[in-house]
This record gives sequence, C-alpha cells and structure tokens, in this order.
Amino acid sequence: MEMRIYSVLGVPAGFRMKASYDEKNIIKAAGFQWDPGQKCWYTRDFRVASSMAGMADEEAARFLKVGSFPILTGRPPGMCEEAWAARQAAGRERQ
Repeated sequence: MEMRIYSVLGVPAGFRMKASYDEKNIIKAAGFQWDPGQKCWYTRDFRVASSMAGMADEEAARFLKVGSFPILTGRPPGMCEEAWAARQAAGRERQ
C-alpha cells in the first residue's frame, strides 16, 4: 500500500492509494472512496489522508505536512503560505 498525490491539469488535487483486495477494508474504513475508472482508492480530504500518513510517499507526506493544496485553498500555485496569508489580510482590510 502506498499513498500518492494526483493532479488535475498539473495542480495537486488529492491522494490516491492502490491496495490489494485484502487491504481494501483498511482503506475504506479510513474514508477513501473507490474510483472504478482508475482502479484505485482516492480522497481530497486531508483528514482522511492524514489517517494513512504512514503509507504516504515523499511527495504526499510533504503536502500532508503543509495541510493544503493550492487548488483547494484558492492559493495560486507556487505562492508561499505567508504571501497568500498577507494577500488575504490585505483584502479583508479593504472591505
């Protein structure tokens, strides 16, 4: 079993896991959903993915540590967390 990142149009969008038939109940109980087209388990929920963090590859572990994907938070790809927080704070001040 190994958890990996999957992307939509080149932007990270969720986590996928491939598992044997014997391991499926573990993945399902954690909250992953079955994708019959890709023949793997997936989630976009960090809480679900975090419960299986021990199975994450290096890239997936990095995203779990940060706790968000740009596509899910609205943060532009490549913009660091601090710059995004400053932009949001500036927008709130203008309102």
